[in-house]
This record gives sequence, C-alpha cells and structure tokens, in this order.
Amino acid sequence: SNSTGTTILEPFNPVSKPCLESMANPELRDAVQHVTNELQGLRSALRFDNISRAIKTFDGSQANLRNWLNEIEKFAYINRIDDNATKLIAYQSAGGKCSEFLQRVFQEYPRDSWEEIKEQLIARFGENTDHRQAFFILRNRRQKSDETIQAFSDELFTLSRKAYPNLRGHEAFIQTELIEIFIDGLRSPELQLKLLRESPRTLMDAVKIALAENDVLKRWELRKGRASSETHYEFNRPNRRMNKPPPVIDKRMPTKRTIRSRKFILY
Repeated sequence: SNSTGTTILEPFNPVSKPCLESMANPELRDAVQHVTNELQGLRSALRFDNISRAIKTFDGSQANLRNWLNEIEKFAYINRIDDNATKLIAYQSAGGKCSEFLQRVFQEYPRDSWEEIKEQLIARFGENTDHRQAFFILRNRRQKSDETIQAFSDELFTLSRKAYPNLRGHEAFIQTELIEIFIDGLRSPELQLKLLRESPRTLMDAVKIALAENDVLKRWELRKGRASSETHYEFNRPNRRMNKPPPVIDKRMPTKRTIRSRKFILY
C-alpha cells in the first residue's frame, strides 16, 4: 500500500522452476506451483477466447485462406506470440478439413516452423496457380485508373508470394523486383521520375515516397488552378481604355475624292 493507504496490486509473474526448487517447505512449493498452473491456464483460456473473436474459423475454402493466414500473423504480432504458439493459434482457429490436416502435420512434422506449416497449408488449400503464370501476371501488372497507390502495391505483394514461392531468404532480390515492377506500373510519369531519383531499397519505402510526391503534385495542381483563375480574371477585368465605344463617323463628312473631278464625293 502507498502513503494514502491504497493497496497496489502488482502484476503476478509465474514463479520460475529454480525459484520453486529453492523453497524449503514442500507444501508451500506445491501450493505455489498449483496457483501458477491455474493462472497460466486462465491466461491461455483468455488468449484463446480472444483468438475466437479476432480470427474467423477457417474450414478449408480457397477464398478465405489468405485472409485467415493474415489474421493469424496479425494476432501473433500484436500479442508478441512466438513461432510455436502461432502454430497452436492456427490449429485453434481451424475447422473441418483444415483442422484434420493440421493435426496430421503436427504429428508427422512436430519441429516444423510456422513458415513451413504455412507453406503446406497454401499447397493444400490454396489456389492452384502456377508460379510462372503468377510471375507473368506480376510483371505485366499496371495501376488501374481507379486504383490507389496503396492498393496497387498490396496487389503486387500478394502476387509476389505466388510468383516466388521458393525464394525464402532472398528478400533483397524480391524487393528489387517489386520496386522495378511498381515503378513501371505507376500511371503518373512524375512519380516514376521521383522514384528513379530516390532509388528506394524496399517496396514500402517506394510507396512512402510515391504517396508523399503524390500529395505534393495535388497541392501543385490546386495552386496552379488558382493561379490560372486569377490570371483569367486579370485578363478579362473591365478596362476603360480598351472598352471605349468606337468613334461615331458622320456620313456627311467627305470620305473619298476622285482624281477626275478633284471634288469630294459625299456618301
């Protein structure tokens, strides 16, 4: 408790095994071990309850595989979950054929990492797209007229996962390829020139540069449009000298004469 008399509850940390072994009283050691196990079980139950809320159950349909894998990795990253626990999250959120498949994989390959498990899931439940076909689509992908820069880059990243399925550990090469494809596919020549000058190292850096330059171009277009409208107003502003009415010509005045008569002819 503090000076005001308020009790402060410190967060409970599970007691380590060396600490338990150092306890002289066996009954106290068993009681502490029991409480630690109970709290760990409660923590696991709360975690799995959060999993069921954050990750939708995947039953093996091809259309939902990518979203399911992305939700698992997002949940693991936010909660700082290690590789082995990520595999358990996948098994917890799997259902139907996928749950049976993961059970067999865990029994046959218990030491496989999450990346290896994910590759087997994609090979079993993913779309049967040839990596050569995916590479051709990736190389010829161009930004659509109604497509944002972020959506275009996300689509390139997704296609790269299919086009380069066996290039783990060669991220630098993949990033270089994605940057070139991203620059070639942009609709704006100004953004292409900006990226060629900056020479980004990753696709994320290229997207940040393109977004910043795109904002600058939008502001420039607004300023240019305002300046052109002001110039148009100045050009069309009423001018007393320029808008003077034409002089009235009196038809009774002589306007022409002939050499023969040497007299003025009135019209």
